[in-house]
Amino acid sequence: MALPGPAPTAPTPSASASRHSDEPVPVVAVVCPACGQDQPTPLRAGFHRWREQTFDLVRCGGCGLAYLSQRPRRATYAALLESDEFFASGYSDGTREQGYFERRDDWIDTYDRELEALESQIEYVGRLVQWGAGGGFFGEAARRRGWQVQIAESNRVAADYAEVQFPLPVHRGTWEEAPYEPASFDLGVLHGTLPYSLDPKADLAGMYRLIRPGGHLWLCVPTFLNSALHRGLDRFQRWLPKRVLGADLWRTLKVEAQESFGPPYRLQHFHPTSVENLLAETGWQVERVQGRATRPDYLFARRNLSWRERCVKGLAQGAGALMQARVVPPAETCWLARRPLR
Repeated sequence: MALPGPAPTAPTPSASASRHSDEPVPVVAVVCPACGQDQPTPLRAGFHRWREQTFDLVRCGGCGLAYLSQRPRRATYAALLESDEFFASGYSDGTREQGYFERRDDWIDTYDRELEALESQIEYVGRLVQWGAGGGFFGEAARRRGWQVQIAESNRVAADYAEVQFPLPVHRGTWEEAPYEPASFDLGVLHGTLPYSLDPKADLAGMYRLIRPGGHLWLCVPTFLNSALHRGLDRFQRWLPKRVLGADLWRTLKVEAQESFGPPYRLQHFHPTSVENLLAETGWQVERVQGRATRPDYLFARRNLSWRERCVKGLAQGAGALMQARVVPPAETCWLARRPLR
């Protein structure tokens, strides 16, 4: 359970992303951010739309990563992730009705349970480092459980919040700039970070250098959008009962071929194979893989559901159980990996 703390105050997000709403988006074309190959296969034209510009989603023919074939330039992308729209709903792809900072206690409760399960697997509590730490909720949950925590966050709005709200050492900037010694941590955490990363392979390699031999990495990324199940839903959507399932679930599943899904908050969408290839290439040994389901607030946080919503909720619960068992592709996949002793 989350312990009481200072009254949470959400910082004022950056207005720079909305201030230039009529200006063209400066973009850069990219090859696959995971393997560096240039073998894209079209997945969805116009998957994102921002400032009247569309962003196409493609799939790498080499490693299977789904990524945006062009993306906003670094400064523009940083401003987008500091915008009020991102912290209101973009962080969750619209599946949460509360803003990011408003969910403070829920985040800490969730991560406390996650850490309890993780500690039973690794059988120690020690030094933890997390980058892409957001508002510091995972780090605070770990601190309360006895971990010695260091976090790095380049998002100025999130770093401001973490620095004010929690007694955590916050490095404001990228992990490359942080004064961390090699092999000085027991556990590294990348929780939902890689979809926003400009260089996922470099992030995993950098974390490897910081973790002691025999230490661990806890890595979690969304994996549903780049799965065979999603591609099947997308292909056969005309035969699916959209009116029964409802527009909210349809949008959450992102199976509306003619619809664009807002600004390009996430640069890539991982397939489990592409993640495991990256882990192997950067020296990590996978010890455990866990599947998870998403529980949209409009089904699980509301009380007065219609008969249709109750039916859809039952279907979602059944699908969630199958995702956790990895019988069907999960909405999110987590890996516990280990740095070898030699």
